[in-house]
Amino acid sequence: MLSLLILVSSVGGYVVVQWFDGSIARIHLNLGADRPAEAASGSENWLLVGTDSRAGSSGQFGAAPGERSDTTIIAHLDADGTTTNVSIPRDTLVTIPEHKDKKGHVVPAHKDKFNAAILDGGPSLLVRTVEALMVIRIDHYVSVDLEGFSKISNALNGVPVCILHSDHTEIGPDGGTITNINDGYSGFHGVDGDQKVAGDQATAFVRQRHGLPGVGDLARIQRQQQFLGSVFRTAFKVDLLFKPLAITRLLSAIKAAITLDNDTSLTDLEKLALRLRGVDPSKIIFETVPTTGITLDDTDLGTLGGNPNAPSLTVTWSDGTIKDVGNVQLLDQNGFNVIKAKLQDEPPPTPGSATPTTSARIARVTVPPSQITVTVENGVGRNGLAGQVTRALQAEGFNTGAPGPADSTGYTKSVVRYAAGEQAAARTVAASVPGSVLKEDTHVSSGIVLVVGDNYTTVLAVTVDGSPSQTPTETPTPTPTPSASASPSAAPVTAASESNRCTY
Repeated sequence: MLSLLILVSSVGGYVVVQWFDGSIARIHLNLGADRPAEAASGSENWLLVGTDSRAGSSGQFGAAPGERSDTTIIAHLDADGTTTNVSIPRDTLVTIPEHKDKKGHVVPAHKDKFNAAILDGGPSLLVRTVEALMVIRIDHYVSVDLEGFSKISNALNGVPVCILHSDHTEIGPDGGTITNINDGYSGFHGVDGDQKVAGDQATAFVRQRHGLPGVGDLARIQRQQQFLGSVFRTAFKVDLLFKPLAITRLLSAIKAAITLDNDTSLTDLEKLALRLRGVDPSKIIFETVPTTGITLDDTDLGTLGGNPNAPSLTVTWSDGTIKDVGNVQLLDQNGFNVIKAKLQDEPPPTPGSATPTTSARIARVTVPPSQITVTVENGVGRNGLAGQVTRALQAEGFNTGAPGPADSTGYTKSVVRYAAGEQAAARTVAASVPGSVLKEDTHVSSGIVLVVGDNYTTVLAVTVDGSPSQTPTETPTPTPTPSASASPSAAPVTAASESNRCTY
């Protein structure tokens, strides 16, 4: 959608832009006053939402009631000229903020799949959920439904895509075989290799999640990113920009298909179009919020059951309501922190780097991890964090208890709680979890309790007996060594990347 808005200022001038702005649907977002701070000067965030609403499609895409955000992309326009498009997998387990339902009843904050936000509370709740998850302010909201997407791809005379060959198969709704080029659920029917998709087939191409190798929703996101990259590359072709009839048809399709929030003005559209016109495709970056599947170790989240290969998760809300949220995806916290920092215009956290404080001193680690039992508690409410940290500690040789929630979710720093006489063991844990602080606690009868706070980045390997490491009271000087599990970040995928031109 961002790429198509380039065309607004490239032909027709102010009159065309004004006509376009006055013809599109608008919604009012009720977001309240308690919102994240505005983006740094020169940056802004657009939320691009593709919903599965069937409105106006005459049953062509099925008959599911309401709408869910099957495609949600945060387009972060940075002051340095890059545009980072971050896709949020629809099955990610997130915290849905407190809101009122359609009957006016207050629904407490609770865990659920990300795409439930728009179904439960409409676009306003979706925006609030994204802002709480990423701790950024959404400046502009753009949505398009299935019927609108089909019309826009028709107006483009099709979009070039490429499909890699796959031997992966599944059983379809009619008992037939589903592959990545033949899907009875979405209705997509294509071929291996290069092809053009338009109309219903373009919609089916970006919606398909059955028959794709790997996790279906993540493979679908790769298709969506390929499609958007192709639209960017196509939009910059001279032959498209200088065909008045094609432009008129395209603008007519766009204005009938998209919905904007009331606060996105004509000036905002003009600024966006001027900014994106002529942008280098290598500066259009595609990212995906990293996630992992739930396992039987994620007991701090709720109760797991059902098929061990696709376990469902049952969560309890603060008011006692119990809900089965199904087979969800959990945030990979380290990778998520890196992406979140990009959107917040901050330097990305370095895996294994300590968080400098004014209260750390150099201490000696004298107790090996194999002699320490650590029970991890989630002190920030992030999805699956206690289970994730528990597994990281196990990888470094610690013994662990069952992970669980802390007494509250307001911990800004990780806290290592220990019983009297256990300070030496607690120092080992603090050295392994940079940025944590020590606290003797009479409620801890044995072992160590690690309450994971908002400053958590990673678990480090430690060297016993005399290695410099951090515990609280004085500014640290050593540079910690990342654990073996830390891996360098891969080069970003852009609209110019070869990996963006052909996917499964």
